[in-house]
Amino acid sequence: TKLENFVSDMNPRPVEHLHIFTESVVTSTNGPTKLYLDKTSVEHNFWGSSILSSQQDAVKSAKDLNDGNVFSADVTGITLSTMVQ
Repeated sequence: TKLENFVSDMNPRPVEHLHIFTESVVTSTNGPTKLYLDKTSVEHNFWGSSILSSQQDAVKSAKDLNDGNVFSADVTGITLSTMVQ
């Protein structure tokens, strides 16, 4: 990505290796998972999106915009230990 290239070209380089994970979340297990979406907190860049379907902003979005059904996106779950390898 552009960000990875930018950081890799810095002198001095702040990190040895860098990889940006898109469409990924940190979870307790590696593999496919759901990200439940906050679609109402526009002014806060949707900070209520969560891997928990009961998160209050995801629930509010469901009630306000989708007849009570939470919005979700399929993402890849990655454990913290996998990320730092």
